Amino acid sequence: MGRKKQRISTEGGESLTQNPFGALEGLEGLPAGPEDSSKVESSAAPAEVPEKTSKRGKKNTNRGRVD
Repeated sequence: MGRKKQRISTEGGESLTQNPFGALEGLEGLPAGPEDSSKVESSAAPAEVPEKTSKRGKKNTNRGRVD
């Protein structure tokens, strides 16, 4: 146990090997989206609430745990 582990320095000198947002820099020239996109979502028919399939009236509190 006299051996110390080799640790990577967190001082900030090295950059990350992968940049997940690096590809977004090339998307600056894209046209703007449709102006009425928020209206399309709100004009859709409201979804019907499905009936409950549970026949129980209360929650199942007995989950088989042993105290």
